[in-house]
Amino acid sequence: YYDIKTTSTYIGSVTVYIKYDPTQYADPNVLKLLHYENNTWLDVMISNDITQGIIYGQVSTLSLFVIAEKVAIPFILVNIDILANLL
Repeated sequence: YYDIKTTSTYIGSVTVYIKYDPTQYADPNVLKLLHYENNTWLDVMISNDITQGIIYGQVSTLSLFVIAEKVAIPFILVNIDILANLL
């Protein structure tokens, strides 16, 4: 994660960008930039340049950020009758 802070005064929204290595992700096209705000993670991504490896987000506050990759959770179908016969 990245803990982004500033001592500058600003009004309105701030665009943040974080450089990353696209080869470290299975599919950089599905990356999200999440921002921790009000005890929850929010997707604040506005752009993702996978060629340059830079992800952009827009926020009104600064705090924790993380680059997240959506991964599929495998679905396993189990036949209960077969399991019962094994017990």
